[in-house]
Amino acid sequence: GQGGSSRRRRRRIPFIFQDHEEVRKNPSRLSSAVGRAAAAGDMRVVTQWLDAAGKGAVNAQTSQGRTALHCAASEGQGAIMRALLDAGADVHTLDNALQTALHIVAAHGHGTCVKMLLDAGADPTVTDSRGDSPLALAERGGRVGTVRLMRLHLQHARSLCGPTGGPSSPAIVRHR
Repeated sequence: GQGGSSRRRRRRIPFIFQDHEEVRKNPSRLSSAVGRAAAAGDMRVVTQWLDAAGKGAVNAQTSQGRTALHCAASEGQGAIMRALLDAGADVHTLDNALQTALHIVAAHGHGTCVKMLLDAGADPTVTDSRGDSPLALAERGGRVGTVRLMRLHLQHARSLCGPTGGPSSPAIVRHR
């Protein structure tokens, strides 16, 4: 039943993190397990991983190039995303499809997560391997609130920089 599954999961977590030195040497080898935990909203596993692996591991990537931030974004796990951002997750990291976490949350219409990433400096105009920006994905998916949020973000950023700044200029997209 469910009780046995829960006990097995609890026993496996310490095993994953028991060799802290090995985790520090090769933090990316845990990223798929941590990615699954991030997508599932398992704060305990993500926190243990960050504590065991050290700050530099927060941007470790799976074989698909996804970070824990990408994985949390795929399921709109805002609390996990906040913890990862607070630990230094890079909002500009691209996966193998050249997508950022913002591409993922914009396509799914996770408005709170979109705002969090925009506030952390994510660029709604960066294009992926298909030439799609997070803004274009939200538009195509009919994510009206997400589109409005990103357009307001871009308007605000342009007003801070004046007419010469382009939408991909870091000065435009970073306004914490």
